Amino acid sequence: MHIRTTIFLIGLMVVLALFAVSCNTDEDLAIRPLVLNDPVNPTKTSLDLSWSLSPATDYAYYRLYYSTQAEFDTTETPFLVDSTWTNTSMTVSGLESGELYFFRVYAGMFGGYLSDPSNEVSARTLVWEVVDTIDVGDGPVGISIRPEFPFFQQYQRVYVANQLSNNLSVLSVTENNLIGTIENLMSPWAVAVSPNREDVFVSCIDEQLVKEFPSEDLIVSGQFDVGNHPLDIACTLDSSLVVVTDAVSNNLTLFYPKENRTETADIGAYSYGVAVDPDGMYAYVSNVLDGEVTVYGLTDNIVHARIPVGEAPQGIAISIDGLHVYVANSGSNTVSVLSTVTWNELTRINVGECPVDIAVSPDNMYAYVANHDSDNVTAIHIPTNTVSITIDVGDGPMGIAVTPDGAYAYVSNYNEDTVSKIGLQP
Repeated sequence: MHIRTTIFLIGLMVVLALFAVSCNTDEDLAIRPLVLNDPVNPTKTSLDLSWSLSPATDYAYYRLYYSTQAEFDTTETPFLVDSTWTNTSMTVSGLESGELYFFRVYAGMFGGYLSDPSNEVSARTLVWEVVDTIDVGDGPVGISIRPEFPFFQQYQRVYVANQLSNNLSVLSVTENNLIGTIENLMSPWAVAVSPNREDVFVSCIDEQLVKEFPSEDLIVSGQFDVGNHPLDIACTLDSSLVVVTDAVSNNLTLFYPKENRTETADIGAYSYGVAVDPDGMYAYVSNVLDGEVTVYGLTDNIVHARIPVGEAPQGIAISIDGLHVYVANSGSNTVSVLSTVTWNELTRINVGECPVDIAVSPDNMYAYVANHDSDNVTAIHIPTNTVSITIDVGDGPMGIAVTPDGAYAYVSNYNEDTVSKIGLQP
């Protein structure tokens, strides 16, 4: 009798459990709010959203609401779109540039029933337009920005090499004005600020050397010889090595500031642009006449690879994660994307006319390309290797640099002696 009672009680518990499960209806499941992820891939007029899948089985759609106000009332805000039940992501387009938007998503049931709201997320669209134009010297080419700590952004400086007026313009990022000028630089071409913020290096073609001065001052403090035609400059992240291309001698000059010594390495025909990977292991050099990029080992002094790219490669940049190299092919109006793992070309992207320089945003989302002949800048979306937008700038852009906070890009306009300041993020 005791055993029968026990079996009966166990059976009763199973029945009650099944009944409880059956009471957990799809409507109850639908009440559970969805989880809306943070927006990604913002552009000037769009961004991407994604959310969790509803656990209910008889819901019919998702409904997405947006507003420019936080904690907005959905009864007074039109929904964006009714998405099908299988789709848990969408690109929201038609937005205003530089605007902050807030989003919530609901699961919709047949008959118009909506679930509880998801969490509210927000994102701001990009600006992507010229917000200021600054007069500089004649024939501005190279451009570089001194990084600053977050609390000292007011001291951030932009350095512009003016080839035709033989000087260097120093600009204020916050004030958008000229701080000072360094004179007596014979045909300056490229400029680079050491990552430790201490020194600025300028290649001077007619003097066949690179001049150095403290970033806090406007007085040249040193110089070193560089073959016959010094062009581009790059520094390792630890600031222990400065790498300079020489177009006529077809080599690299390696300058070690602490030891005040130089070395040279044969690279390729008309060495133009140079970029150093984040680990300081390799220098990537564009060779204009060879139509290739040379991979040079900075620790073993060996040429490891020669990668074919487009015609007349010039400007070159490395992604923030160090996985890809972007090369501006001025003769074929393309950008080559190279792998630093396999040392080969992954794809080639059509951009504007005569691309000459490239800069990567600090969030590693965009590569900005200065197109000399079409007077614009192409924004390449790095995750997809597609063109997001083209931004008109001044006449004959030659150099481009992005501020460390990703808020602005500065473009030197060779033919009109100006610098365009592009707003990227508000």
